Amino acid sequence: MHDSIYEPAEDSILLAKVVEKYAFGTVLDVGTGSGIQAFTALKNKRVSSVTAVDINPAVIEELCFQKRKQRVAKLTIIQSDLFEKVRGKFDTIIFNPPYLPQDEGIHNLALYGGKNGWEISERFFESVVSHLNRGGIVLFLFSTLTNKVKIDQILRDRLLGWELVGSTKISFEELYVYKITRSSLLVELEALGIRSISFHAKGKRGRVYRGFKGTRKVAIKVEQLGSASMASSVREAQILSKVNLKKIGARLLVKGEGFLVLEFIEGVLFEEWITTHSVEEIVGVVMDLLKQCFVLDTLGITKEEMHHPFKHIIISNTVSSVGVVKYVPVLIDFERAHADLRPQNVTQFVDYLCRLRERFVRKGLVVDKDILRGLVASYKKTYARREFDLVLKVIKDFG
Repeated sequence: MHDSIYEPAEDSILLAKVVEKYAFGTVLDVGTGSGIQAFTALKNKRVSSVTAVDINPAVIEELCFQKRKQRVAKLTIIQSDLFEKVRGKFDTIIFNPPYLPQDEGIHNLALYGGKNGWEISERFFESVVSHLNRGGIVLFLFSTLTNKVKIDQILRDRLLGWELVGSTKISFEELYVYKITRSSLLVELEALGIRSISFHAKGKRGRVYRGFKGTRKVAIKVEQLGSASMASSVREAQILSKVNLKKIGARLLVKGEGFLVLEFIEGVLFEEWITTHSVEEIVGVVMDLLKQCFVLDTLGITKEEMHHPFKHIIISNTVSSVGVVKYVPVLIDFERAHADLRPQNVTQFVDYLCRLRERFVRKGLVVDKDILRGLVASYKKTYARREFDLVLKVIKDFG
């Protein structure tokens, strides 16, 4: 065997036992190396065909030789960097990745999985679902040296479920084999026509994923299981249903059990945006935001984050047919919003603007905090449009 081909060792033998037990249907063996997993799968009566993939040309040459020698008809061999040249979907995908953290000065594609050992595995899981049939499984081996916590996070971030189906201790490490499947949530989202789902951000009450529904980019907010926030998506959906009618917030597309699907808002956070835009543009966006706050007040809803909304305002833009750019501020995250007899959106947002005074002054905007706070104090007594218009006039005169 060529010296660049990974020879079967304890990890290969452990995984082969799992492949023998679980592999079925059409099989893809990624990073096949010696071909031990591919040939083990071929012996399984439940397996209809095997595709073996490897980036190493020496591996491909040796496998082609073995295929001719053994006259194996059900084996397809492809030289590919992971899924790069792989087409179609499979019932079983096998991966025994290079999983060791990189040693300085040593280069061996069969051993090292990246600087920390898990980088190649992360690349694999970025694409695996698009090549996995419904009801399909992934048989994946890794080591304690790879960082089990990180592997679990990578799977969780891609809405995958897993079961430990094999393990063994060798010298200074322990080997694990996971049988990986789509989570029930991923199955439900795919049934809704949502594809290319990936992790976007982690919040206090759950996680946010992004994906596509047709050509539309969407955000999927998933509640944290077992937390006090389990009912937050119900409340947020109710609030969004009301404020969307007033063209406020990201559009709610689907309300599911423990999750929401919303339009994905592309843009820049407000505090970052104001550093690069003109006085006129900033005044226009601030007035738009105040008007949205006033509408929320009239609806009897307090959003809660308006006193410090640095992560809750995204400035997107639209371009007209004649090339005119319009900046549109969008309020996001209504999970803490609630009905309120004394709503506080305008007052909270004005207080926030006053705290940004020095940043506005550097842009040439004159902010008189005393006048603003006096007008807001009057507004709070009546919530009248006339009092709110006085606040708007002061904002309009900023520049």
